Amino acid sequence: MQEVFGEERGKGCFSFRARERSWGGRSKGSSEKKGERDVYAYGETPFTTYERIVEECGIGPRDTWMEMGAGRGKGCFWLAHFTKCKVIGIEWIPSFVSIANAVKGLFRMKRVEFECKDIEKVDVSRATVIYLYGIWPHLEIPKGVRVITISEPLQGFEVIKRFWVRYPWGRTTAFLQVR
Repeated sequence: MQEVFGEERGKGCFSFRARERSWGGRSKGSSEKKGERDVYAYGETPFTTYERIVEECGIGPRDTWMEMGAGRGKGCFWLAHFTKCKVIGIEWIPSFVSIANAVKGLFRMKRVEFECKDIEKVDVSRATVIYLYGIWPHLEIPKGVRVITISEPLQGFEVIKRFWVRYPWGRTTAFLQVR
């Protein structure tokens, strides 16, 4: 079976993997320019993990989900389609944003947008939920915005809920928190 964004292909799906060299999906040059040491360390959150996060955190149509480090947008598309929430994907690798915007246009998705920005320079005022897997940037998060982090909670935030999630490398804790 072919893969779609790193997962097995289902009905009506297709793969960008065959085009990664021409689209720059894992463009060594663009990742190295952004300072990434191991350009192949890029990973994506599995759909089943997004599903668990949505269920545990009550994400729905009234939310605006901001994903810091959205990659090629796989999770953003899943969230917009299945939860009907508005989704803003923030990614600093231009080729990943190009791929995500091409898919958005192909499927005429209205509730999702992508911004090619450094996550430390993003305006988070539109978000009701922020998801980050990895290092937390120095941002001023408005009170009441829910923040979901993986493996570690944020200092200065109140943990509302913690729950188990799975990634290809194993199981860890997700933290739902607010300031």
